[in-house]
Amino acid sequence: MNSCTEALNILARTEAPATALKFLDLMIGGFDSDAIELTVPLAEPNTQVFVFMREGGRWVEVEGCVKQHEGKLRLTLPSGPLRHIAVAFVPGGS
Repeated sequence: MNSCTEALNILARTEAPATALKFLDLMIGGFDSDAIELTVPLAEPNTQVFVFMREGGRWVEVEGCVKQHEGKLRLTLPSGPLRHIAVAFVPGGS
């Protein structure tokens, strides 16, 4: 398990109440571009965001696809063939 996944598991179990965690669970595919861009309002300024993609029967972290811009998060997610993507928002991160 990579360090980001491990950090998310620790935060979910010890620091953040389950009701505080937010997730996007997406199936994306069939678009003519390599990436899809989504903009999500940022409720808490210290939110950590982890993006995972289902690949080869396991979840793999997608790094470098989250940017903060004017109080919103910009997610650039891979497109192409049908992909299962999960985005986890963990409040209170540093």
